[in-house]
Amino acid sequence: LDKNLYVYSHEEWDKFCEKLSALPLSSKEARNFSLLFLSGATDCETDKQGRFLIPPTLRDYAGLEKEVTVTGSGNKLAIWSSEKLIERIESIDTDQMAEDLYEKGIII
Repeated sequence: LDKNLYVYSHEEWDKFCEKLSALPLSSKEARNFSLLFLSGATDCETDKQGRFLIPPTLRDYAGLEKEVTVTGSGNKLAIWSSEKLIERIESIDTDQMAEDLYEKGIII
């Protein structure tokens, strides 16, 4: 969604796919969302050191050229171009975010 990549365990991916399959096919937004996530899905094997190779199409999509940053994102990891992550964080209007969260009952 933010030109980053998500890494799921097999168990979490299966849960996510169950939720996707429950979305209505009649909804264009649901179909687009499923397409976005499922078209790039790749099963990556790790080597003995726990490394995995990100396919070129996904590296291109996320702009992974030099430095990357891996962040925790709930039940998954997110892989970002370090430059794009900094840009994304700097673009956040924290005052508006705090107001929106407050309206949703989340008090920081």
